[in-house]
Amino acid sequence: MQIIERQSIFLFNLITYKIKLDKKRFPDFIQHINRNIGALGVELTNRIIFRFDDHGDEADYELFMPVDKVLQSRKEYGFEPVLKLLQAITVRHEGNFLDLKKTEQRLIEHINKKNYTIISEPYYSVVRLDPENYSSDSIIDIYIGVKYNSNSTTLMQ
Repeated sequence: MQIIERQSIFLFNLITYKIKLDKKRFPDFIQHINRNIGALGVELTNRIIFRFDDHGDEADYELFMPVDKVLQSRKEYGFEPVLKLLQAITVRHEGNFLDLKKTEQRLIEHINKKNYTIISEPYYSVVRLDPENYSSDSIIDIYIGVKYNSNSTTLMQ
């Protein structure tokens, strides 16, 4: 597991959407978005980002979908001009989508071991999430914003 420090996310023109789903249905929902986003007259310009609150078999998801045009918010979805996450630490989760929280926990353990302060909730970037193989072949990058404490930085002299 490779953990990379000092990463940032800068995304523009984001459709936002909130939904409560069974976690096993989330990969199908992502595939549905990828196949149907064009119905809004836009195209995705980057990976879909999401965050979620875990409730056992279900979760409350908030999705951020970067698109190529500015849209007006509607009752079905929202719109945000920018999403910025600075000074994040990231790790790549590979394997079962349902084990995402286990990888996140290892990232949090690393953050705690380094005495960094967590300043954001986790954000997840969908690299690969195939509904047919989500139990073995998912790739999700996990980002957590942190404050790097001054005593944790090594200076070259």
